[in-house]
Order: sequence, then C-alpha cells, then structure tokens
Amino acid sequence: MPVIAPGLCQCGCGKRTGLATVTRTDRGHVRGEPLPFFHKHNRRRLPLDPEGLRICQLCREAKDPHSFVTNRTSSDGLGRRCRICNRRMSREWRRENPGRVQANFYRWRMQKQFGISPAEIEAMKKRQEGRCAACGKEPKPQRNRDGSVKATFMVDHCHRTNRVRALLCHGCNTALGLLDENPDRIEKLARYARTHCR
Repeated sequence: MPVIAPGLCQCGCGKRTGLATVTRTDRGHVRGEPLPFFHKHNRRRLPLDPEGLRICQLCREAKDPHSFVTNRTSSDGLGRRCRICNRRMSREWRRENPGRVQANFYRWRMQKQFGISPAEIEAMKKRQEGRCAACGKEPKPQRNRDGSVKATFMVDHCHRTNRVRALLCHGCNTALGLLDENPDRIEKLARYARTHCR
C-alpha cells in the first residue's frame, strides 16, 4: 500500500486536511504543518497494507504493528504513532516544558510515595504558617533544576507505616533520620549541645 502524502487524510479517504494552528503533542499536530486527518476522521483506524503493516501518523512510514505505542481506547489497542516518533515528541515536549515536567513529577512522587496531593501539602504549610514543625524556622531557599529558587519543605513520614506526620526543613528532617527517629538519642544530643555547644 503506498504511503499517503502529507496534506491528505491519513485514514485513506483522500480528503485534503488543513494546517495545524497550534502544536498538540497528544494528537500529533505541529503548528504550520498539515494535519494528519480531516475533521472528525481522526478516530478512524489507520490503514493496514496487504502485508499487515500500519502507517505512522507522524513519519507516515509503513511499520510492523509491534512498532506502535499501545492505546487502550482504540479499537485495535494501538496508537497512531510509532514508538520512535512518540519518543521524539515526548522528548521535545519535556525540553519545551521543564516547569510542567517538574510539577508533574512532584505530583506523581507525592501521590506514589506518601499518598497525598500537592493541595494537601499546601494545607499543611498553612497550618504550620510556612514554618518547620520542629524548629519553627522558615526553610532555606534551594535552587531547583530549572534554575528557580524556592523555599522547600521535606515531607516527614513514619518509615514503618508511611503515614505523613508534618513538614520539616531540610536540616531537621536529615537530623531526625540520622538519629533513627529515636527520642532518647535526640534528648541526649540536646543535653550534650546545651552543655558543650555554647
């Protein structure tokens, strides 16, 4: 089966498509380039050639179906883009949106590791009036990967039950971990500091 030329609907109907006005990585639209499908044709299954190959909506090459990303919502369980194009688009999106990548990762990590949302963390910050729950000081600003500087809290949690306790500054959270969260050791260290560190 011949490769369908850019500017024609990739479902095989032969209709001309317009140009993309915005870049949308989820749909494979690149601003100023021809749209892959005519209006409302994008849900149609992409054609298979007689040898069972599938055509990628971006590179428009005929490839083995195993070379395509999976999509549970499509009729055949395959996405419209091959894995190579999908990887390239994901890389470009991450490079163009570092702030969103960091926010998405933070949201995912908080949910996966602690089972709490960023909104719950903000509520904890308000309850603690923006201060460390242990020493009562505001956390020191730290430089993020994107170059921005922001005061960050550490989420203190029980390592046995994974229950979130409070927000601590980096120093208090590190000290608590190094002292094995043992109240006796913490009290002994406090006594030592009061005696010798004046």
